[in-house]
Amino acid sequence: MKQEIHNNKGKLRKQQKLMAEAINEPDSIIVNRKSKDSVFVNLFAQPEYLIQLYHVLHPEDHETEAADLTTVTLGSLMLQKQYNDLGFLAGNRLLILVEAQASWNVNIVVRAFLYLAETYLRYIRGNDELSLFIKSPIKLPKPELYVIYTGGGNHPDSISLSKDIFNDETTCVDVKVKVITESSNGDILNQYIEFCKIFNQQIRLYGSTRKAVMETIHICRSNDILSEYLITEEVADIMFTLIDEERELRVFMKEAKKEAMAEGLAEGLAEGLAEGRAKGLAEGRAEGRAEGRAEGRAEGRAEGRAEGIAEGQILGTIETMRDDGKDDESIIGRLMMKYSLNRNEAEKYIRAQS
Repeated sequence: MKQEIHNNKGKLRKQQKLMAEAINEPDSIIVNRKSKDSVFVNLFAQPEYLIQLYHVLHPEDHETEAADLTTVTLGSLMLQKQYNDLGFLAGNRLLILVEAQASWNVNIVVRAFLYLAETYLRYIRGNDELSLFIKSPIKLPKPELYVIYTGGGNHPDSISLSKDIFNDETTCVDVKVKVITESSNGDILNQYIEFCKIFNQQIRLYGSTRKAVMETIHICRSNDILSEYLITEEVADIMFTLIDEERELRVFMKEAKKEAMAEGLAEGLAEGLAEGRAKGLAEGRAEGRAEGRAEGRAEGRAEGRAEGIAEGQILGTIETMRDDGKDDESIIGRLMMKYSLNRNEAEKYIRAQS
């Protein structure tokens, strides 16, 4: 009996691995793979923390182990923007968690729905044994959708398409999402929520600065909140990158406002005398060129910084594992899991480090 259970687990793990490969296959059209992982995604991409998260969501399951879980987190969907979304398989379950930090937004239920649809689409396309044209029902993992909300204010315990988007009208499709705002003291989910609250407090005190990052790490480690996870330099790098991206976004918005004012001025001049039109046109061109150069430099620095940090971390992982005597196949597997690379990308880094 035990051997049969072991064999079934092995078969299920193999199926999950194939599904993960299909789902995690990069899509160069809609996915921006240069984006840095959020702390949320990075934390729970690590098996020792993912299994703790699963047991928080399913405390009744005493059989599932870390090896039984397979991460199927997608890249950012449709927009070149980092979303804090996490997906993983546990047996016949597909669990998807979406993080909402700053303020409550009921439209997050639509985001969860799109994430689920995209995951199923990639799963079906990547599984040769599945077809939508056979008579018998295809087998899909049962979905569970969650929102991890770390902000304040009023919020419901759950949200759904029918209730919150379609005003309680009966529709042909519905999605229900459980909203989680707190957990038992000390468990991994509670620690993450506390980490977010402390980070938000430090940003309010020190702004989006590196001091806010370092104070957050110090406070959390002093209070045994994600203390082992926060030891690594990688976490600080992620937080620094997120701070820098937020600062650059504010600069971009300020420039966009200036541009809009320039356009309004140009339109007003266009309705006036010919001299006014010519002058406004010249000013608009000059301002446009200056803003374009500034924006290009800012975007180039941001992308270069993110790429450099990511590549350095990958090459550092290769070097460390080789020092530990790991073979290339083990290193490739680690790179694919930790950095969401496909096999070709992982092999390219292996060759570059040879």
